[in-house]
Amino acid sequence: MMLLRILFLVLAAALLATILWALGTSSVHDGFAHVTAEPWGLVTFADLYLGFLVAAIVIAATEDRRVLALLLIVGVFMLGNLVTASWLAWRAPRLLARLRARD
Repeated sequence: MMLLRILFLVLAAALLATILWALGTSSVHDGFAHVTAEPWGLVTFADLYLGFLVAAIVIAATEDRRVLALLLIVGVFMLGNLVTASWLAWRAPRLLARLRARD
């Protein structure tokens, strides 16, 4: 279990490092304009936001505290999978216990 939590934290840290690198090399607006100029860029964004929506549904379904769930969901749509990976690292034991209890 600890290995899984560490994996999620490493992935979140790698994503954060990549975000910081990108912020230092070009503007966010220019990057979005470049990606959305291509059809596959739009597909990539659709896929990304579908993933955000799925993560938001899982968070809403499993978080007992509604205010925390709402803050996390807003965070997912603003900061992306940085929030998702961090939340999974935090909640992995609880989520896996719930999944195993249903078998």
